[in-house]
Amino acid sequence: MKNKVFLFLLCAILSNTLAMAQKQLPPSALPAAENLTYTLVKALQRAGFELPVRAAPTAPAVSRAAELRLDSTKTFYGYDLNGTPDSTPLFRTVYQYPDPLVSVATEYQFDGGAWITLNRSTQYSDDQGRLVEVFAELYDAVTHDFRPDSRLEIYPRGDSPELIDSAFTTYWSVETNDWVELITIWNTYDDQEQLLESLTRLNILGDFLLFRDVFTYDDFGNNTLIESFALLGQDEFPAGRREMTYNQNNQLITVTALSIDDFGEYQPQSQVTYTYTVFGNEAQVNSFEWNGQNWLQTESITYNYDNQQRVVARETRFFHQSDPEERELVNFEYVEGADLALETLFVWDSASETYFLSDKKYYYYSSGSTALDPTPEPVQQLIVSPNPTQGLVRLSVGEETGIQVFNLSGQLMQSVILQPGQMLDLSALPAGIYSISARDTQGYYLGKVVKQ
Repeated sequence: MKNKVFLFLLCAILSNTLAMAQKQLPPSALPAAENLTYTLVKALQRAGFELPVRAAPTAPAVSRAAELRLDSTKTFYGYDLNGTPDSTPLFRTVYQYPDPLVSVATEYQFDGGAWITLNRSTQYSDDQGRLVEVFAELYDAVTHDFRPDSRLEIYPRGDSPELIDSAFTTYWSVETNDWVELITIWNTYDDQEQLLESLTRLNILGDFLLFRDVFTYDDFGNNTLIESFALLGQDEFPAGRREMTYNQNNQLITVTALSIDDFGEYQPQSQVTYTYTVFGNEAQVNSFEWNGQNWLQTESITYNYDNQQRVVARETRFFHQSDPEERELVNFEYVEGADLALETLFVWDSASETYFLSDKKYYYYSSGSTALDPTPEPVQQLIVSPNPTQGLVRLSVGEETGIQVFNLSGQLMQSVILQPGQMLDLSALPAGIYSISARDTQGYYLGKVVKQ
């Protein structure tokens, strides 16, 4: 190897990021994943991989069912600019379905009063609906055409909807006019379809490095340990490890990453802890880093769910040792089932200790072959009485209705489904002014209420 020091430096950072998902990248692949192109990151996310990249808030999965098929999304920003309730287009993605097993997503950015084409990704699925390839292209404004950018190829394991035997990521080199390997993963399973070993080959600055991740399980089938090794010829060097613990319901509660120090000893590096709701959904995810003596919290993510156990709010807090903490709040609204209607981003102003509206991302669908009007649906006035109230209020809706109650900071305080004639109970909320959103088959409603 040309640079053995570089190898050990790489080993030292292999546990730098924690990512646990049904389709998790091997720990050895995570450092390289942090440097993937935008299109490859999007491709891996579409394939179900969780990545250590926070380019933008990740929304819940959007259904591609034939009855309600995603047609486009559009993001607006600049709300309340200079005190004026206005907004400006920012991004949009348009989806096309040339074949039942093929979908094409084209992304645009609004600039200079026009939509500028950015990239295009074509996804191919097999006859079981499993994603097997994503081919990404960048738009060349000079030639007015698309050129290859990256490609993800996935080989599923047998009939499994989630397990994969191997995956290949490549990028297109303009210099060589050919595909260049980035990350290649080969998986080995036991007779119970538990992942035993992953071999990962990484292209690091032109050098190909090989790593082996070994997985250990407890008697309940929970993955309790991942040991990473760097392979150098016939030699094998420890590169890091991850230790996982579970509660009595076999839910993951801690993931601790350890790295190799200068003396070849394992030392704690980072940790993620999980708590859950009574329905088994993630309630809070906390991240920490080891400073040599104590665990210092770096991030906290809190989820709220509606009565259908859909994510309706996600608040993320970023902690810094010297600077004030950062926060962001994302609220989710749905058309039906898991199909998103609106994703709203609020950002925290530490000076006023208040959330401010930042972005709104609208989702538009086509039903069958008829596309829905790709404009935000009109908001109707929601009449609330009595107003002010000390608890119970009646809303001007006449059928089963989904209700969300927000405080003035944009925080979701209550989420319920009201039946016809049922009153909304606000008695558990502190005194203040609240915004109420309602959605039924007739449309979308907004109103305000003063709780005494």
